[in-house]
This record gives sequence, structure tokens and C-alpha cells, in this order.
Amino acid sequence: MLAACAASIAVLASACSGTEKAEGVAAEMEAAQMMGRSDAKRLLTREWSDSSALDTEIDSIKAARDRWVARNPATSGAYDSTYLHTVKAVDPQLYRHIRSRLERR
Repeated sequence: MLAACAASIAVLASACSGTEKAEGVAAEMEAAQMMGRSDAKRLLTREWSDSSALDTEIDSIKAARDRWVARNPATSGAYDSTYLHTVKAVDPQLYRHIRSRLERR
């Protein structure tokens, strides 16, 4: 009986830690989406009269994204899809410019 209780407690404890881990991953994914949306807005809310300034900003955003993904590799898809879909929805021409810039790297 004592062994059965100990086994039940172990199962419950592992289930709780699994839930906490899942919640942590969900929070990281949400943070990555928020960051992607915020970075897209940085590009979309400015007038870009100079393509070199735009490219510098794209490079800056990519560097910040790379630092984030290095710490949270599982979130790269969440960041990328949110960032690119936000830009594409608002400014398809800017989206094409970003895609071509990223593909050249």
C-alpha cells in the first residue's frame, strides 16, 4: 500500500512538472509572437525613403531575432511566422524585400 501511494505521488508530481513545462513553452511561444509582431510594426510604421536605412533596420531586427532564438530555439517558427505574416498582410512589397534580403544571407 505504501509503495502504491508513493507511485501515485510520483505520477502526480511528474504530471505537475509536465504541466508547468508546457505552460513555460506556451509563454515562450507567446513572447516570440509578440516580439515578431512588434518588430514588424517597427518596419511598418516608418517611411523608408532610403533602402540602405531599411536594410540596416532589417539587419538589426534579424540580429535581435537570432539572439532570441539562440536562447529559445523552439520559438523560431512562432517568431518568424508572426513577423513575416504581419509584414505581408500590411505591405506585400516590403515583405518581398525582406524575403529577398534574408535569402541572400
